[in-house]
Parts: sequence; C-alpha cells; structure tokens
Amino acid sequence: MSVLNMKMDDLDFGVVDPSLPLPLYHQIYMRLNDKIRSGEIPTGSTLPGENQLAQALDVSRITVKRAMNELADAGLVSRRRGRGTVVIANTDLNFRESMGDYVDNVVRLRRNTNGEILSREDVSADAFIAKKLQIELGDTVEKISHRLSLKDSILSYVETYVPHDLSREFSRKDLKKEPLLTLLIKSGIDIKRAEQRLFAVAATPHIGQMMDVEVGTPLLKIHCVMVDADGRPVEDIYAWYHSDRYQYQMTLSL
Repeated sequence: MSVLNMKMDDLDFGVVDPSLPLPLYHQIYMRLNDKIRSGEIPTGSTLPGENQLAQALDVSRITVKRAMNELADAGLVSRRRGRGTVVIANTDLNFRESMGDYVDNVVRLRRNTNGEILSREDVSADAFIAKKLQIELGDTVEKISHRLSLKDSILSYVETYVPHDLSREFSRKDLKKEPLLTLLIKSGIDIKRAEQRLFAVAATPHIGQMMDVEVGTPLLKIHCVMVDADGRPVEDIYAWYHSDRYQYQMTLSL
C-alpha cells in the first residue's frame, strides 16, 4: 500500500447504501473516519480524488466533496489546491486518563512524521526556564530544537530545554530516531506528570522562519513541563503547530 497515494483498491471501501436513513455523504465520511483513526489509512497518505471516489462509489461528486469537507472539519485531513486531500489525523495528541496514553501518542506522532534535529546547544537558563526546571538562574541546560514534517509540509517546530546531566548521553542519531521523552524513560527516568498549557499565538519572525510561514500567521503553541516520580522537572518544552494540521484532544472523566 502506498502511503503517498491511496488507490480505491487500497481502501477496500465496499459500497454505500442509498436505502439507509444515513445520508450517503455521511456513510462515506464514517467509513473513511474509521479507517483513518485505526491507522488503516496512514498519516501522510493522499486520498483518491473526488471524481475517482464518486465514480467508484456511484455517487455524485458533490456527495464526495461534502464527505471530504466533513473529514477536514473533524481535523482528519488537510485539503489544499494542487496537493489533494492528505490524511493528518494521526498528528493529534489525545491526552486521556494516564501518562501511558500521553507517551504512546508522542511516539505515534514521531512515527507518523519526519523528524529533523536543527540544533543542540548548551545555554544558561533564564529566569523563566530556571523556574520551570526548578534550577538556579544561569545553570547550564541543553536546548534541543527540532521540526516535524508531513511529506513536504512542516507540521511543528519544537524547542526543548533539559537539565544537562539528563541529555548529554543521547546522540543526535538517538534524538532523530526517538522522541527525547522515550529516551529519558528508557534511561530509567520514571515520568509521572505532564503540565501543559495551550495558546493561540501569531508567528514571530523567528518562528515564522522555522515553520516557513509569514509573520503573524495564527499558530497553536503548547508549553509542557514533564515531571518525574520524584517531582523533578526533566523537560521544559515549547512547541508551535499549524492550527489547520494539528488537533489537541483531551478526555475528562469522573
């Protein structure tokens, strides 16, 4: 199965049934929704065109177009002129009841995107970073900058600050292969808590350059501090995402 260009045979779509009370466009939406969320249609795949889908399913192009728009509204695909309909569903982080869910989704996000380590450097912690990592002002931390991309499109830019004693054992190759979070866990650090805040922001000149967007472009910014079982902050993370290519879902329960 091609991850880049899905064909109707790849989809194993079956047929839609006009006798059902469910509208045809919603039948198409539900089937694609299930296949995308299950991973059967991988992130980054380009779906067949509207005309091809309409002909194969014996429905109108307008019906297919409405189904595709529903997928886009749900954050499952990105629709751009000249690029077709590209699956982006598996680029969300679903934070549920457990830390394990969070870690699993971080791993899935990296697996479904292309990671690029831009820089690693030792810096002195400013007042804000020192407070978040519970260290002294001016203490040395490592700053790791990286980007995640889908095909030829940048999804996010991330800056992570880590106490120097925790990050120095990981090579650039390690960081490209796996998220820093999983490397820390494998090294024996017991991650117990994630403290996150979300913001709607406009791209600054620096962030715009990193994400290849115009200054002022609306972005989603996430600030996250990862804390271990002893209450020690081990990562101070700042991530910027395209708001039309990423969704954040949180499930709360009593």
